[in-house]
Amino acid sequence: MNWLKQFPLSLKIGLLLGGLIVLGLSVQSQMTLSSQQQLIETQFSQSGFRMTHQLAESAIEPLFTDDTLMLDRLVNSLLQLDQVHGAGIVSIDGNRISAAGLIPDIEQLNSIPDWEDTGISQSTPWRDSDNDGPYVSFISPISFKDINGGYALVVMSRKQISDTLTQAKTYLMVNTSILMALLVIGVLWFSRILTKPLKELVLATRVMGKGDFSYRITTKFSGDFKRLVDSFNSMAGGIEQKWQVEKVLNRLVPDQVAQQYLNIKNDIQLGSKRVQATILFADIVGFTPLSERLEPEAIESILNEFFSTVSDIASGYGGFVDKYIGDEAMVIFGIPDQQSDHKLQALQAAIEIQKQIHLMDFTRHHPSVNPVKIKIGIASGTVLAGLFGANDRMQYTLIGDQVNLASRLTTLASPGHIMVTADIADRAQSVMSFRCSESQPVRVKGKLQHIETRMVYVDADTMSQQYPNELIS
Repeated sequence: MNWLKQFPLSLKIGLLLGGLIVLGLSVQSQMTLSSQQQLIETQFSQSGFRMTHQLAESAIEPLFTDDTLMLDRLVNSLLQLDQVHGAGIVSIDGNRISAAGLIPDIEQLNSIPDWEDTGISQSTPWRDSDNDGPYVSFISPISFKDINGGYALVVMSRKQISDTLTQAKTYLMVNTSILMALLVIGVLWFSRILTKPLKELVLATRVMGKGDFSYRITTKFSGDFKRLVDSFNSMAGGIEQKWQVEKVLNRLVPDQVAQQYLNIKNDIQLGSKRVQATILFADIVGFTPLSERLEPEAIESILNEFFSTVSDIASGYGGFVDKYIGDEAMVIFGIPDQQSDHKLQALQAAIEIQKQIHLMDFTRHHPSVNPVKIKIGIASGTVLAGLFGANDRMQYTLIGDQVNLASRLTTLASPGHIMVTADIADRAQSVMSFRCSESQPVRVKGKLQHIETRMVYVDADTMSQQYPNELIS
């Protein structure tokens, strides 16, 4: 039955209802035809018996007085009727006293059970070899004061019944066929109307499934269909609004973080958890004097290009921008999805950022802009990641000692280079080639102990190196 699934729903409904209608009309037609046939048979028999009884009543006096002429007149008068093909008066032993037209002979009469019973009026079918048949003989006794003088006999043809039934069948079949055709057409039309809202809903769900959440059903319906379509359009509006919120949220926070909180069914609460992450800060050198001498629009263009570059590169290496602070970008690696080598990813991204910034021509924003240099600091370790702030205003970010350390290392880095903790540089040197300083302890503001750090130099040799994502194990 798989082939049936390929038909449209409206055709299926039409075929189903049409089939039920055809079945119902067929049964009704058969019942009507059977009832009609029974009625015609009853009328035929009643007519035959009535004429036979009348003939018997009229023949009493001439039969018992041997008035043959009168009997002939009675018999011949019946032949004037179209349905009568024969009539006669026979004696009690079956001999014809008066006859006209077709009447059964003595052998045919003797085949009728108890035909000579004086108290019975009956009929029997028979055929004549020289004429069309079949015929029915109606027999009624002619009695006077309980004395049976003979029998009145009327012969009628069933051909008229057959013709009448054939005409009735033809008429009924033609009318039923026309009615069935009209009803099937009506059912198909009705089923198309019935399934039109469903087709609209299917189309709408397909369009929305492809990402067009602005689609609405504009066809006007009434009654329950109108309520159904209105409910769908209302639902679609809610989905579109949610999608807009999600789209805005994805632009305000990283996709990974947005999805993490969008999947929460209950109200989002403040809270955090300990994670292992690597934090990168990138800061434009000399931004304050640059902003003093340029128009705000030029500053905006420079910052947007710088931040876009940082965001694109960070995303390519598995990280995301947590926030922009003035002319500084904070980038996170290793969360919310755990990454086994986020230290290496952060350093690769930092080198790529320095390379791209070095190649950029910022003079198109303003002729007086000198080549822009940036400083980058990277630290890695245990931090708290989650939502911080107030219940009505919160932000996803990282807090912890390593965040502060990365920010401090940025201030210690040389323009155009990268300051990292020694463990990050040691890990990276095992899988990639770059030039860096020897490990040296530095005093960082807010730290009681010195921190072992190394400066990664992004010079001409480093810029010629390629560090694709495939290096990440």
